[in-house]
Amino acid sequence: MMSYFTKILGLPEICVENSHLPKNFFEKKFKLSAAETKMLKVPYLPERIMWMASIKPRNTSIPVYVSDKEAYTELQVFIVQILAEHYEAYADRLIHLLHKHVPYHSVVVVHDQQRYQLSCGTQSINQVTKDKRVLEQVYISPVCSLAIRDDRQSTMEQCIRFDTISHVNLKSMYTSYIDAIIRAKADEVFGEDKQLESNLASNPLQLWAAIRKAKSDAAQINALKEKIRKAQTLPERVKLQMELRALKTSNK
Repeated sequence: MMSYFTKILGLPEICVENSHLPKNFFEKKFKLSAAETKMLKVPYLPERIMWMASIKPRNTSIPVYVSDKEAYTELQVFIVQILAEHYEAYADRLIHLLHKHVPYHSVVVVHDQQRYQLSCGTQSINQVTKDKRVLEQVYISPVCSLAIRDDRQSTMEQCIRFDTISHVNLKSMYTSYIDAIIRAKADEVFGEDKQLESNLASNPLQLWAAIRKAKSDAAQINALKEKIRKAQTLPERVKLQMELRALKTSNK
């Protein structure tokens, strides 16, 4: 499985670490929440965490980017393997765990034997304790197949290869990964609305905001549909249907 990710990322050999992190790594190194500690006590979760690579100026000649608010001094790459039965419940939570606690901007891949998701997380410098980081936003790709690529997946994988991403500095490099994730997610969410996707294409962060709104609206619509299905009186059903109609109209 590692060979697949080695191939699609195309990182120089000098960046590769391929070090196994023990399951108790996070408990030993970081102050975890009660929920995070409880999650890591689930048997065989995760199956394996690999620190795949470390991208830094001395092994790539790509300059750092540091400002008062953010620092890109190294980029880390982690590959997290989990069981298929854990994927739906824990993939997203494990992604957030790594981006929250690892004090470097990281590319995190979570996978089982059949699928994977690529993620990035932006961090700001803690203004009180400068050596600590604050997680600002996590970007997670659509679920991708490890067996059969569709056009969306193939495009994303081409855009994250080391030889195609920006090398201006480590921030621009990391932004290349984020842009690839956003565009893949936009294709998944707005697949039937190419005009909206095209209008926002020049501003990936605005596109991501539209993606999040679309997902939130879809969740609200599904919740209203479920309430309508369970409504026991006609007035209640009519009221909910009016709410649903108004919500759909506001989204057009």
